[in-house]
Amino acid sequence: MISKKITAGVMITLAAFSLAACQNSSKSSSTSSAPKSSQVKKTTLKASDLTAQQNASAITYYAAQTYGGRWKKTWNAAKKDGLVISFRNRNAFSFIDKGKGYVYHAAPKRKSSKTYYTMKGANASERVYFYEGKSYLGTRSLKGIVKEINQDKQVQQVKNLAKKTKISREAIDSGADNNSK
Repeated sequence: MISKKITAGVMITLAAFSLAACQNSSKSSSTSSAPKSSQVKKTTLKASDLTAQQNASAITYYAAQTYGGRWKKTWNAAKKDGLVISFRNRNAFSFIDKGKGYVYHAAPKRKSSKTYYTMKGANASERVYFYEGKSYLGTRSLKGIVKEINQDKQVQQVKNLAKKTKISREAIDSGADNNSK
């Protein structure tokens, strides 16, 4: 009888130790799987690595923050509905005299705007020239735009809009839209 009690006591003690060991190992594994702040990767943009959609989103963000007005309205509406960049034939925009090649018309999806930009140069050193309606607003290098976005910690905002950005190549030779005047 005593040996049965001793055996039962030993078994209960072993079971308790086993349970305690299991709980400790699950606690340590759950805490070790949590990311440490030093392990979190900082996200930045690099001007030479932008997709066409990220490029358009970055340019629109910069113009909204720098020039406000219609660019700000375009940015805010595009965050909800998406952004459409249409290529326009430069001949239809006699008031745009800076940059080279096509005029890029930035507009929220299913809405009109009078926000345009042109570009000149190559890759990260490319210059972007901003217009609102017929007014020239200013210029900035793509590298400078990206640097500002990184400094302002707005990379995720730009990437989010890029996911909802459509580059409309269909409009290449369509000329000016009725909002350019």
